[in-house]
Amino acid sequence: MITVRTGDNLMWGDPVLRPPAPDHSGVLAELRLLGRGQMDHSTLAGELYDLLRKHSGEPLVPSVLLGIQNLAVHGDPAGARLLAALLDVVTPASRLLPLVRRMSSTRRLWINGSWNPGPSSLVLREWRDRHVRFAAECDRLLAGGRRPDEVRLDAAGWESPWGSMRLVLDRLCRAGESRGELPAELGGVLAGLLRLEADAWQERISQLAGNVDPFRMEAIARVLPLLSRSDREIRDIRELVAMIESGDVADAFLKPRLRGRSVMDAREFGMFERALEGCPDLSPLHSLVRAQVESALEIPVMAHAAARLMGLAERLKLRGDRLQGLDLVTACRLVVSCCERGELAIPVPEALTGAVQEILGEPVPAGVSGPAGWDLRGMEFLVGHLVIVLPDPDDLPEVWPHGLPTLEGPAGIAVDCGAEDQAAEQEAGESPDGEGGEAEPTAAAMKNLVLTNIQSYSLVLGFLRNPKFTCVPGLVEAVAVRTRNPQVIETIATDRALHTGFANRGVPLACLRSPVNVSVKILRRFIKVKYVSKVDLRRLAQDRAGVRKEVIREIEKYLETLA
Repeated sequence: MITVRTGDNLMWGDPVLRPPAPDHSGVLAELRLLGRGQMDHSTLAGELYDLLRKHSGEPLVPSVLLGIQNLAVHGDPAGARLLAALLDVVTPASRLLPLVRRMSSTRRLWINGSWNPGPSSLVLREWRDRHVRFAAECDRLLAGGRRPDEVRLDAAGWESPWGSMRLVLDRLCRAGESRGELPAELGGVLAGLLRLEADAWQERISQLAGNVDPFRMEAIARVLPLLSRSDREIRDIRELVAMIESGDVADAFLKPRLRGRSVMDAREFGMFERALEGCPDLSPLHSLVRAQVESALEIPVMAHAAARLMGLAERLKLRGDRLQGLDLVTACRLVVSCCERGELAIPVPEALTGAVQEILGEPVPAGVSGPAGWDLRGMEFLVGHLVIVLPDPDDLPEVWPHGLPTLEGPAGIAVDCGAEDQAAEQEAGESPDGEGGEAEPTAAAMKNLVLTNIQSYSLVLGFLRNPKFTCVPGLVEAVAVRTRNPQVIETIATDRALHTGFANRGVPLACLRSPVNVSVKILRRFIKVKYVSKVDLRRLAQDRAGVRKEVIREIEKYLETLA
């Protein structure tokens, strides 16, 4: 039976017993396997939210959330790890900077010669110019010399000019993490370096996507999720750059938020919240997640306070003052909903005042296992309230191996269950083994594959480089109609292979109709009867609601020359 406590006072209220939710399709077994895997906590949090994103809006999401709640309530270590992953908070900078701090994509793109652009590679030419400019700027900033603790610039991966870029990026990141502010000039340098690396990463992902063989569906199924994840991370890095450029350095480096709010967009997180709201059995977990969104309490601090509440409740139970102990979900709800200004204060009923004071004055019982034997130091009884002062994460007296308290108790040191997660784009570069006997996909299937990933701009740009995709009639036209990314339209307009030929006969008209803010100079080449018929040009000129005004003006000028 699952104990779920209701009412305003979860600490002292009477328990309400509910049966555990049914295990749909072995979800609990799968969650135990995931929770007991050899992944560090941040990687597990990423995997969990990737799973929730992948099945967003499907019945599986409530089943997964119910499974996490059940495992956590029953004290399963896998449940504690998964609940900690679900409630994990992180600042945008701490989540994203490890992906770009080594400037590896910038270095590889330059070394591989990909920066040497052809006549149509306007984006790469602009990237090359920025690379040269920031390399000189970083050398200037390092003119005062290096600190003794900084790496040699001739070490592997630190060659000039990338070593200077990495040192400057590291210094600026440390300054942002310690002070939460940067001078405008240095903030511009930090934003510029991050954008340089994000653009290089996107180019490499696009190159990988361009090498995807559409006739090897198993390989596509393995590679595309990795490329899509990289594309989302690139998008988030661009949002971090925008925060730094707007002066919100403190929010970027010091203000934590629920990891789900960071890795999911607004629509996906809204569907996640509706999944919690739509299932009555998920009410405890829903209340906990909603409170964590507001408070963004760090998991080690939450574990510290929750363990003390669970220990006190267990000792009250042994004395006969409680019917049940305090489960992990309820303890975390209490901590997150009642903490304010660095402390937790819970009113104590008068009938329990003496028992609480007596327990807090006793030493930890010897030879007692479970929550009853946990340390209660840091708890006080003040003016009718049970008070816990929340310590700084660096000053916690114990570490919980699974993130949150479990029956096996705390450990002396943190448990690192896995190596640091490698960048997804490196995984995407692995060449899958050959698969034989696969049916060739139809043109409709290939078009659906591209349009399904239309929001992943890196993937779309990569697909547009692959002749096996672009030879499908109407595919490039469909991309031009649906995309809202200027770089995609510019790529289509500047590459003749993408807007000429029978398969792409509708592409010029689609580019002219696109609402995307692309320079008219780029689109002007399509305002000719060579690409668009005179009848269609006249229709465009009359479509004041669906075509951009500057495009209409160019069309009208051209039509006057034909009169």
